[in-house]
Amino acid sequence: MTFCSHFGGQLVEGSGTSGLYKDDQGKWLTDPKMSMYTLDLSKLPEQLLEARFIEVGRPLVKVNKAETQQQKNRRKTQKLAKPFLNHEEATDLNEDALRASHGPLRCHPIVGKAYPQS
Repeated sequence: MTFCSHFGGQLVEGSGTSGLYKDDQGKWLTDPKMSMYTLDLSKLPEQLLEARFIEVGRPLVKVNKAETQQQKNRRKTQKLAKPFLNHEEATDLNEDALRASHGPLRCHPIVGKAYPQS
């Protein structure tokens, strides 16, 4: 059983097309539309809010080493690149450490979206 069928997914009309068409010169072009589905939210598990989602199959990223403001200033005056952890050091980090924000979040009063405080 697929995810969409389990939750009663229905394809939204007009989505999920390649958008193949011919232009004025007779050349074939595409304007793809992402597939979107409606889901029956009553079928979602009750524990979903407590669930922890894990990203799988994402490419590796460089994780910068922690540095103080003085170290950063010195590095910038010497025009050096940011130091980063090797794969083993980065793997040993706790996943919450990888998500550490530069500063506290605050909410924009108009749009209501959180962004890092500068």
